[in-house]
Parts: sequence; C-alpha cells; structure tokens
Amino acid sequence: MGVVAYPCKGALPLQGRGQKVGSCANTTVQARTEVAVAMLHRDGRWLLQLRDDLDWIIAPGCWGLFGGHLESEESPEQGLRRELEEEICLEAAALEPLLTHDNAHRRLHVFVGPLPVPIEKLDLKEGQDLTLASLAEISRGEVLSGRLHETRPLAGCLKHVLQQWQQGAITL
Repeated sequence: MGVVAYPCKGALPLQGRGQKVGSCANTTVQARTEVAVAMLHRDGRWLLQLRDDLDWIIAPGCWGLFGGHLESEESPEQGLRRELEEEICLEAAALEPLLTHDNAHRRLHVFVGPLPVPIEKLDLKEGQDLTLASLAEISRGEVLSGRLHETRPLAGCLKHVLQQWQQGAITL
C-alpha cells in the first residue's frame, strides 16, 4: 500500500462538559477548557496519538499527544494521569510540567516524562494509532501511520510544542 497525504480538517465546534468551544467564527466561547497532555519519550523518540476521524473532536485525523480535558477539581497532573490510564492503560512515571499555553478557547498544560514501557505494552483505547517518532520526523509536519499506511499532519497542540522547541523556549 502506498503512502497517502491526508489534510487535517482543523478544529470544529465541540460540545462537551457543558461548554461550547472551537475555532469557527460563529462559535461562542462560554468558558475556557483546561487540557493536559504528555510528551512521553523512550529511546530518543516521542509518543504520539493519531486522533480519530470524528468531525466533532478537535483536530480529527491529526497526530497529537495523549491527554485530554480536566474534570472539575482535578489538577493538571491528576487529569493527565487519569487520561493516560483511560487512553493507553498507562500508569505514568515522573511527569514534569513543560509549559502552559493559553488561547481564547483553552488552557493547555504540557508535561514531559519517560515512557516507562515499550510501545507494544500500551493498550490503545482512544485514537486510531500510536507511534514513537523522533523530533526530526515530527519537524516535517506530518508523520506516517503504520496502521493506516498514510501520513497525517500534526494537531495544533503538537505544532505549538514543536514551535516552542524550535525557538529554544523549551528543551526536549
């Protein structure tokens, strides 16, 4: 099977947790959503999640980071640990805050830490695929899905982390 380039559909309005958020011009933001994601590394490579192709999620069909929305009363680290358990059945080791980024729609908390198990030991419960990619591969702006045999673009949060690294604002 050949490699097929796949365009990212971009963020569409998202209904959830009583909030209406998104990047469409006709969307009204009622409250800023808090999200926590993980940059987990193993052997010089970074764990990525290929998001589902569902129009109602943010960045459908794009490579992003595992994590998600915080529940009320959760700290960013608590929410991230819950999401990692839900999405890939992972009890994360040490997680260190890397950066926090705000925009009109959400507050993004990014943590960094080691991936304590081989990727084959992860049980993917959310998303279409997962992979370990080098920073050089990620820097190309698209990553090959071994499961789908297609390249897919990066989600906005991963692009932001990459940009911060390229500008020297963070060290990975």
